[in-house]
Amino acid sequence: LEDKKLVLYINEILKLRSSSEYDERCSALVSTFPPWNVIALLFTPVIMFAKNPHTINLVLFHIEYAPMMVVLLIVYLIGNLLLIPLAYLKGIYVNLQQCWSNK
Repeated sequence: LEDKKLVLYINEILKLRSSSEYDERCSALVSTFPPWNVIALLFTPVIMFAKNPHTINLVLFHIEYAPMMVVLLIVYLIGNLLLIPLAYLKGIYVNLQQCWSNK
């Protein structure tokens, strides 16, 4: 009977806290993606025993997500460099068609 109470108690605790909810103390440890979670593994003892884990957590988040943000920025800029000239040429073409169709 005591084991069932413990299981029900743990089950209720798990229901209260969503797994995707941000935790200011240790979210950087559990919400990273591979292979960057190795960095989080190295910082686990530091965060667990720190007096102010909130700031360490924020710094670790920035370290872990900065490479992904840089890669996405580069992809975005390359896409713009390729598509903006095409859009400009299409705009000229459409405007010329409209000018010629009015005559």
